[in-house]
Amino acid sequence: MANPQANPEQAENLIIEESFAELVEQVLSGQPQPVDMEQIEHALDELWRRVAAAQASPEQPTPQLTITRAHAVNMVVFVKDRAQIERVDQALKDLALNKPARAIVLVEQEEPGPDAGGNGPTAPSELQAWIATLCHRPDPAWPYVCSERVTIAAPRALITELHSAVVSLFVSDVPSVLWWCAPLPEEAEERHLFSRLAGNVDLLVFSAGAFRAPLKDLQRLPALAQEEIPGLPAISELTWLGIHPWREMVARPFDDPEHRALLPYVESVTVRYVAGGDVRRRQFQPVAPALLVAWLAERLAWRTVMPLRFSPQGIGACEFAAEFQPYVSVELIPAALPGAAPGTIIGVEMNAHRVSPGRDAGGRFRMERLGDGSWVRTLVRIQGQVRLERIAQFRGASVGELLAQVVGQLAPDTIFLRVLEKLAEMQGPA
Repeated sequence: MANPQANPEQAENLIIEESFAELVEQVLSGQPQPVDMEQIEHALDELWRRVAAAQASPEQPTPQLTITRAHAVNMVVFVKDRAQIERVDQALKDLALNKPARAIVLVEQEEPGPDAGGNGPTAPSELQAWIATLCHRPDPAWPYVCSERVTIAAPRALITELHSAVVSLFVSDVPSVLWWCAPLPEEAEERHLFSRLAGNVDLLVFSAGAFRAPLKDLQRLPALAQEEIPGLPAISELTWLGIHPWREMVARPFDDPEHRALLPYVESVTVRYVAGGDVRRRQFQPVAPALLVAWLAERLAWRTVMPLRFSPQGIGACEFAAEFQPYVSVELIPAALPGAAPGTIIGVEMNAHRVSPGRDAGGRFRMERLGDGSWVRTLVRIQGQVRLERIAQFRGASVGELLAQVVGQLAPDTIFLRVLEKLAEMQGPA
């Protein structure tokens, strides 16, 4: 509070300082503020108007706290499982570090029902909305860069009303992305919301980890997209994006012509992944290893001979045939890596054997994460002799970083679509 003995000018400056400090704290903290559904855009504009006015004031006490509003993408997220909200919030914060976004998070609430005493609904029966900021400082000498997060919660009966409200919040002249962080839409209300939103975005991103049956549901993506939005330009999936480092590591040793000559003669592949329980339960399905195998099979033109099947312990097996190798066996083996999520890939081994007149050549290509998983070793043996040994740091991208990467491209991923076709072939009839 101001000192009663201070002169009026000092008191006024102190009030300005306290007011600006409170405003800065509100903006930088990112704390959600409830707003009326009809006033979301107005509330955001009013917040930034106050920030601009405070920064333009000649009495501003902290000129180093410059705040810049930025948008590079409209990111719409649909969340059905409230357990996913914390993950989504962290992903949006990470996304904002690379691609400032206007994020619009749609949360499906539980339907209202009587409380324990039968005295009325325990969950809201109306749309609710909050606004918050996503701020970071790229460098201590730079201003804060801030974007926004709008959260809208709705009971299932009202989610069909969200489409027009969401689209009206889009920032013009930037791409729009829908991240469907939920099971594939089955109920009429969800299918309505999905089709209306998907028809207004440039990219659809799915999370297989939220699917009811991930390995089966993945192969439904192209048909779903074409059914709902014919001519959809691009779809992607976070697990697929996340295995990119493994695709690079598996491919890199074959830059050597001698190693590449053995590729058509691969006869066995073993993928080790973090165990999580009975793979018949969806949360333990090893999506990443299966996608990596499907990618290999698609790239090398393998035909499925025996569909992919898992034991209750998570041991997977399938068989392929190739042009020069009539029998290619593939195994997915559960293993351990402290701190890693179930399904995480921790090692890949490929064995090749080429028999030709006057020559018998074999090779082993092994990539494995070491220790706590922060390093990976690549080891290549040809005819029993070490030809390549390399140890490199391994760092998987966060969900927010993966979103930033795919937003930066916004192009149809034709390889992903072909891999999904191969995955469907690998699984065979239900």
